[in-house]
Amino acid sequence: MAARELKDELMPQEEMAPPKPVPQVSPIQIFLDAANQTNLVDVILDDLSKAKDDRGKKEYGTTSKGEKLTFDKWYKALKDLYYGNRIAKDVPWKFCSNRSLRMSTAIIELLHARLFPAVWNEDSTRWRPGEETDTPKVERISKFMNWWIKVWSPHRSFFDSWVKNVAAFGDVLTETTWEVEERMTSEKNQVPVTDEQGQPLTNQDGSPAIQEEPRFERTEKTLSRIIAKDQWYMFEDARDEQKDTVVITEALPYKMLQDMESQGLLMNVTEKLRPLLNVPIPGEITDESERERMKDIKLRNTLVKVVRWYGHYDIDGTGYEDSIRIYIAEEQRIYLGGVRMKDVTKSGKRPLQITKYNHLIDKPDSIEGEGVLSQSRELSEEIDALFNQMSDANTLSVLRPGFYDPSGDVDAPVLNLAPNKLQPVTDPSHNVFFPTFDIPTERLINSIRLVLEFIERLTAASSYVFGRESEIVGGSGTATRTNAIMQSAETRFSIPAD
Repeated sequence: MAARELKDELMPQEEMAPPKPVPQVSPIQIFLDAANQTNLVDVILDDLSKAKDDRGKKEYGTTSKGEKLTFDKWYKALKDLYYGNRIAKDVPWKFCSNRSLRMSTAIIELLHARLFPAVWNEDSTRWRPGEETDTPKVERISKFMNWWIKVWSPHRSFFDSWVKNVAAFGDVLTETTWEVEERMTSEKNQVPVTDEQGQPLTNQDGSPAIQEEPRFERTEKTLSRIIAKDQWYMFEDARDEQKDTVVITEALPYKMLQDMESQGLLMNVTEKLRPLLNVPIPGEITDESERERMKDIKLRNTLVKVVRWYGHYDIDGTGYEDSIRIYIAEEQRIYLGGVRMKDVTKSGKRPLQITKYNHLIDKPDSIEGEGVLSQSRELSEEIDALFNQMSDANTLSVLRPGFYDPSGDVDAPVLNLAPNKLQPVTDPSHNVFFPTFDIPTERLINSIRLVLEFIERLTAASSYVFGRESEIVGGSGTATRTNAIMQSAETRFSIPAD
């Protein structure tokens, strides 16, 4: 018996592969069987398709050539208008003037500079009780929230972008989440070493056995994100983001999904989604383990189209529809997890908020609004056209095109006119001819001024509204006159601030 034990001890032990870590699952995660997962994925994809069709039925205007604008073309046109991107043209000639004055950009920046201090100011923010029982806590809660928004979780940068997006596009969707971050610090925690029964072990000198473990610092904050207008969808008759279905589409890297699965926020990422993702692997790699290692590397930055669905669905089959949030992989049609809203927020409301800048006159109850970019698009394009015409007219007056006799002695390719430079020509009055262009640029300048007045009346972004009177010769005059202008500007912007 002793020989057998000695033989087993001397024989080499087979190396066992380390077990793969099992992802932890959040206790609030919604678990469904395969049939219900498939059914719910089909419902979400059908809602997404219906919402896209409803968006495609809406009218977004026409182009200068009479072409009907779709949502994608309309949204791209607004972004190009803000950034000054223009399509290259060769009419009336190649390399003609094709500049953008970015008038809409200037209007947005002016309105943003005026509206932002009125919308968000940490020193002027006040907190009111939500319930009667919160009244005695107002002072303590106010102090805590002031520290939260000023020090721990600043909101200034979010509202800076939020105000600009609302004014530019007319409506914006924001989503608020609870962000948790763990960082390894340089400090160590001393943990006693125990045996299988949990009893502490000692060293040879009798001192308790201690091992050091890294210390992690946990940071928890609120995070609000602006969802781009082309990434969220609602039905045509939608009126409320808390009651109606909201579908959000995003392209997330696989490593983010894997990290969310390790935190218990998602499921089925490694087990079901990973085998369906195809990544290019060099053909010279034939070893299976090496191919799997290379696939893990390639998958890290592979984008996956993820749909985040807020809606009502009978999860338990009780006949009552719960307000839930579901994640699915759109192209792979895989259920990635979900939670009930009552497990996310105390009130059971969705962490979503839609804000409109200006109501549509024919659809005042619609979730969509009209932004300044839409209001000023036509006039901004007209100013660009007038400026380019004026620039081209000046180019023609300075560098005039001409005609020459091909049978003469004029060498046209090397002909280069410059001040105080002469070109030898036998008979210039007959061999060379430069036509005269008389273009009244004053009319174009007056047209630009007229369009600017229209824009000022449409968007209220004028010098008078902003407390200046630069259009009038002599300036603002007296101090009383200047104060009257400032009061008028404050009155004009008191409505959106309230």
